[in-house]
Amino acid sequence: MSDIQRLRRMAQVARPNSTLRLVLSEVVALLPKVTSWQIVPTSGSAVCRYDRATGRPVSYEVRYQQGDIGNLVHELIHVAVNEAYGNDFVNYPNRLAQPPPRTYDAAGHCTNEFQRQTALMSQAGNGAVASSLATLTAWVHAARELSDVQRSAIAAKFNYGQQWPMKEYDTVITQALVWLHEWGFPATVPPGRPKPVVNALYEELDKAVFAAHRARLRG
Repeated sequence: MSDIQRLRRMAQVARPNSTLRLVLSEVVALLPKVTSWQIVPTSGSAVCRYDRATGRPVSYEVRYQQGDIGNLVHELIHVAVNEAYGNDFVNYPNRLAQPPPRTYDAAGHCTNEFQRQTALMSQAGNGAVASSLATLTAWVHAARELSDVQRSAIAAKFNYGQQWPMKEYDTVITQALVWLHEWGFPATVPPGRPKPVVNALYEELDKAVFAAHRARLRG
């Protein structure tokens, strides 16, 4: 089964009306917009091709790590963000910003994307997502039910999000939610037993991912 098939299957079997189902359905709906896929050993990226006359997104090129559905979803959330806000992959709106006009290469790729992202960045937007990531990171460290490797993987993603809050918040929190799901969380708790910390982490992460999803729908 290919990674795309696995992603579609995960979206189908996720609990109806759950945040996981909503965000996976969101990215699955965007798959037709991806016209180029490339497997990479580490990291990943999503690159937009624009109509140079109108500035509208035409298609996307996605690079991701084979076998890591969380990483695949991470890159597709970049696509969802760009489609929602139209702000060069910045994951929150900033209607007061005045970025320089987009410049393009012959293929329609934006050649001044970083300059535009910097102009579209806002202290309030960065502060809000950085605060959320700090809170979620504290929950990660407290969730001793996770293995050291699992905690380190999520904490590293959240640290990456802290370094690039303007464009990596939506991606890293959604990637972590997918990972937790694949690892079998939230854990089933027998009646009368206390809720494990990892379940509290899942709940806090679920709320953050849902809020980001709803914000994208508003645009």
